[in-house]
Amino acid sequence: MAIEFDIQLTAKDLFRFNMRNAYTTLQGPISIIIAILFVISGVVSAMNGKYQYTVLYIAVAVVFLLYIPITLNSRAKKTFRKNEVLSGVLHYVISEEAIEVHSGEEKGTLPWDMIFKMVANKNYLLIYSNRINAYIIPREQLKDHYDAVKALAIQKLPKYRVKMK
Repeated sequence: MAIEFDIQLTAKDLFRFNMRNAYTTLQGPISIIIAILFVISGVVSAMNGKYQYTVLYIAVAVVFLLYIPITLNSRAKKTFRKNEVLSGVLHYVISEEAIEVHSGEEKGTLPWDMIFKMVANKNYLLIYSNRINAYIIPREQLKDHYDAVKALAIQKLPKYRVKMK
């Protein structure tokens, strides 16, 4: 039983994936905590009448809050422009043996025993090949195949590697 479907990724899909990875690792929460500390420093300096430091602290806080999203957005757009495989139609074949992705003449195969984990949220199905890299499949494009893919994942992967609702 092979499940076949086509998807078309966008730069927005890649950006959302990168944001998820950034804010579920240590980098995201640390940048938010640092921004909060700079805001607190800005408030304290304003209370002490040192307004030039207040502006500086608030500006640094804004930089810490906006740097990651802006960087990830520009990186996603650049990657999408330069990578013909990602910007093209990706044809998936999910079988009992492996997950195959075809794009033109390119082909990638990921055997089930090499899958790090499969995670699904309301927008995406993510098939991780390691802790960082994943195949991104928009759920709206997966449509009716989701339940079949989920059943196959539950059958082929250890329970702790499948986080699909």
